[in-house]
Amino acid sequence: DLIDKKLMGSTSGYNSIYSEDGLSWYYERNFPRDSEKFAYGNGTFLAFNPSWWTFAISFDGMTWNVNPIGVISDGFFGNNIFIIGGNSGIFKSKDYGVSWTKTDPGTWLYDIAFGNNTFVGTISGGVIKSIDNGTTWTYNSNLVSGSLNGIIYGNSKFVAVGSEGKIFTLSNGDMTWVERTSGTTHDLNHISYGNGTFVVVGDNDYPPSSVILISDDSGVTWKTKFTSGTKWQTSDGNTNRLSGVAFIK
Repeated sequence: DLIDKKLMGSTSGYNSIYSEDGLSWYYERNFPRDSEKFAYGNGTFLAFNPSWWTFAISFDGMTWNVNPIGVISDGFFGNNIFIIGGNSGIFKSKDYGVSWTKTDPGTWLYDIAFGNNTFVGTISGGVIKSIDNGTTWTYNSNLVSGSLNGIIYGNSKFVAVGSEGKIFTLSNGDMTWVERTSGTTHDLNHISYGNGTFVVVGDNDYPPSSVILISDDSGVTWKTKFTSGTKWQTSDGNTNRLSGVAFIK
């Protein structure tokens, strides 16, 4: 994730890593253990570990308050508001993380994006949307039989990705999500956008394999740029799993 002009990532153990150019990486020892996702706004840092259901907040990037409100797996900053969610429900903060208000008691939020004055999150079976800065939410939980894992806003469009190669798009002003053909049955884990191109990464458990998809026409058509091969294998022959992607300029 791109946080305060740094590309943040995670390692096993107690360290996160960061890069300002995507080439040289450094340990950030002050971030919480095994942080996998990050959010930043107006001097407030949020760190999430969906695997361990941990959430932490810091107002200086040095001192952290872990699990201040419950099981939270992801969050986003938009319209000067933080929206976060997980198994504990969905919360919003209008004071940059000082206080939180629960706006949905029972929806498990996997990922969230903001665009066109709208927050859209991915949930089991579909998506959840708010057009009033997270105060109220509307549901579309019948898009997929599994889950939608990742979402992003780019080029005036939301694009959501999920299990078994599912990809959906929603353009500004539209009411209906459109399913797109991905050309893969890999579970799609994460999506990013930059320079007019959407990039998706995913994997399969059996046999272990990974995939990279791209779209340069606003998510309408998708091309497979890579499936598991020798350049993505470790020295012992195991295939690296692709679970995240980010764009830096």
